[in-house]
Amino acid sequence: MKKDDSSLDYQKLDNVKKHAKKLLEEADAIGQLPTPVEHIVSTAKLYVNKEISLGKDENFISKLGKKMGKVARPHLHGFKKLLGMLYVPSGEIYLDHSQHENKKKFIKLHETGHGFLPHQKKMYEFMEDGKLELDPEIEDTFEREANNFAVELLFQLDKFEKMAADYEISIKTPLDLSGKFGSSIYAGMRRYVQTHFAPLALAVYDLPKGNKFHLRRMPMYSESFLKRFGRVGLPNPCDDFNPLGSIIKAAKLRTNHLCGLRDLNGDIHETAVHIFSNSYEKFIMLIPVRRALNKKQEFYVN
Repeated sequence: MKKDDSSLDYQKLDNVKKHAKKLLEEADAIGQLPTPVEHIVSTAKLYVNKEISLGKDENFISKLGKKMGKVARPHLHGFKKLLGMLYVPSGEIYLDHSQHENKKKFIKLHETGHGFLPHQKKMYEFMEDGKLELDPEIEDTFEREANNFAVELLFQLDKFEKMAADYEISIKTPLDLSGKFGSSIYAGMRRYVQTHFAPLALAVYDLPKGNKFHLRRMPMYSESFLKRFGRVGLPNPCDDFNPLGSIIKAAKLRTNHLCGLRDLNGDIHETAVHIFSNSYEKFIMLIPVRRALNKKQEFYVN
């Protein structure tokens, strides 16, 4: 299971949002759908190199490797595994161009965060002179900030949240809105659950090797879900021995299955289980709909 790559304390997140808003306003991008990623990148005085693809142009990457201090994000994964990076002196963003277009949009905005957030830009410029590497803890924080910066830009601060509030509460809503904003389905699902007023939980499973589905990352919960239910446990791995196993195994899009979910007071809530799958993962969304299931009908998730 991958670690959480987006959590920040309130102060750091507030600073990221402040600068994301500044860039969106400078680009006059608020309200433009899908979000005009290329225009936002150019407004930040950066540009994407479309001639070179990371992981393929090994001579270039080897040559660039001698200038580590001038590169944002080179040493977390190694050059051959990098999906994107920012070359500080020229303001060039390099990508692995074999990725899906929506994934590349996010990475462009992530690298823009490295070049636009003032404290990060200043640090990388200092590294350019001193050829020093970031402390691992600082680098990890920078990555989390860049991830959140990309999310705030892509979903235009609270615009996604406001639009979602006018739709039905369903897994179909982030599917629709991710298309409108030009995001990946994965990013849209996460944003939907993170910002929605209703109690929602989301688990993302990788497609199985054999009959077992393994969680991609820790489940996510809306704030109202946490207050009422806490961090509900979801099976990992999920297989035929678990009630959810046979359901998610067969379903590509299913929104009508019900289960029982116990809240922090011990009451049982009838809960919709919404499922969507694509070529990469399975999304499981829990949506409590009413209280007081007959105990004879209980079907627990946790």
